[in-house]
Amino acid sequence: MLTLLIIYLQAALGPWMELPAARGQDSTLLFRTHYAVVSTNKTTHTGISNLSDGVNAVVDTLVRNYSFLYDPATYASCWVAYPLCREHIATGREESWGYDPSLPDSLQTGVFKNYSTTRFPTEYYKSNYYARGHQIPNADRGASAQMQAQTYYATNMTPQLQNGFNGMIWAKLEKGIREAALSCSDTLYVVTGASFHLANDSLQTDAPPKQRTVGESRADFPGKENGRPTVLNRNDGKRLPVPSWYWKAVLKVRRDSLGVPVAAKSVAFLLPHRDLKRNHYPEFVISVDSLEALTGFDFFPQLPDSLEVQCERQDDWKAFLRSDCVASETAQKVTTKGKNNGAHKK
Repeated sequence: MLTLLIIYLQAALGPWMELPAARGQDSTLLFRTHYAVVSTNKTTHTGISNLSDGVNAVVDTLVRNYSFLYDPATYASCWVAYPLCREHIATGREESWGYDPSLPDSLQTGVFKNYSTTRFPTEYYKSNYYARGHQIPNADRGASAQMQAQTYYATNMTPQLQNGFNGMIWAKLEKGIREAALSCSDTLYVVTGASFHLANDSLQTDAPPKQRTVGESRADFPGKENGRPTVLNRNDGKRLPVPSWYWKAVLKVRRDSLGVPVAAKSVAFLLPHRDLKRNHYPEFVISVDSLEALTGFDFFPQLPDSLEVQCERQDDWKAFLRSDCVASETAQKVTTKGKNNGAHKK
């Protein structure tokens, strides 16, 4: 009954700001949204004049956690999208690795242990390994244990180089976006994605080197499938394509008293998936327009057209951080605008 209520409210109230639209429809891709319960302490007043104190109570609210567009062929989400404000952010890890209950286990890969601790067969990748890389970070979902636990689903993971990427520049970028959310009262809208190829072939020279398998009998070494690097998940024997690129699109808006967007700032990042040996993520900033051209997704289509055209040309991270902030969209209820259409045409 609750699921039916959620679907009804989504259909009635329109799309969420963070959801991308696809230019074209791929029926093999699967769109899902995860919801979680957030508990808050609230004081309710009795209304009795001789009682000065109210009654403290814990109020549980069902909120949207994040949405994703999943590709069973790659065992990876094309993108994960979510709102981010200071109330979402926390430290600590929940560590409940497992299958995503919204999809059949057979369409996923097991993430109960590391994909592999294989040492790569080139000197460049010596002493490195693939980690279970989150698309929506655990630290972005600290409002409740359930919100955090959902970030450990297999559908949120991709094989990501630990040294020089996941544990360095990518972690710095994630932290930078959290700091942007903490530095103001605004809600950010974040889309994180993994791509195996881009529309612009001229950029492919910056893609990760194709790992050359050493010792064909060592099946846990990186290999190739359909010309793409893969890594073996020794939990279930599945070969996982390794993304060539990771990216983020970030938006914040200013609204009037009626909640209508009147100003917007956006920025995007595109990083080649390799041991980058550095942490300075701002050098990989691009405009949202450029990211759309490379990925085929239409980001933030819920913005009024005049705002979307203007803000999606921006490629200045410092200017994004300097923009004005407005009241936060915290703990957004099921009745917040939403529509289950993450792969619709604009």
